[in-house]
Amino acid sequence: MPYGYENHRLKNYISPNSIVNEVSLIRSFLKFVEDYYDKSVAPHEIRPIDVRNFLDNERRKPIKDSTVNRKLIYIRVWFNYMWEIEKIPIDFMDKFKYEGLDTTPRSRVITLNYAELLEKKNDVFLNPTVLLTAKLLFLFDMRGMRRRDTLQVTIKDIIDTGDEYTVHVETKD
Repeated sequence: MPYGYENHRLKNYISPNSIVNEVSLIRSFLKFVEDYYDKSVAPHEIRPIDVRNFLDNERRKPIKDSTVNRKLIYIRVWFNYMWEIEKIPIDFMDKFKYEGLDTTPRSRVITLNYAELLEKKNDVFLNPTVLLTAKLLFLFDMRGMRRRDTLQVTIKDIIDTGDEYTVHVETKD
């Protein structure tokens, strides 16, 4: 990514997976603008209408408004970075408004019965179509481990001691 954006985000402790998504979006945004003007466009030449047109184009795709909002956030962060390194004179994204997105959090009531989960435990573990990752997450959930802690577990964190496994988990407390 030009202008050192990836390294900047890495220095700010952003997950590499998140950075891949951000950079991909910024590249597609820049390509959209270049295709629209049919020429290479410098960051300082991009206008608010270009961002609006890009987001309108994204909304035509079968994606949720929350996804469009996340894309808007990525673009805001990129423009702020471009302003910080003085590639654009004004960060217009601070005042940019994109109306019509429904970002109201959805909620569902999910009732889990621990006894029922215990009954299904063997069905889950013996089912060959259930991915190993899903089985591990199910096991961690059954042990009361928090998902945010268990998502960072890698194979090197699991030690086979013969009759049991030891899992090293770094908690986020």
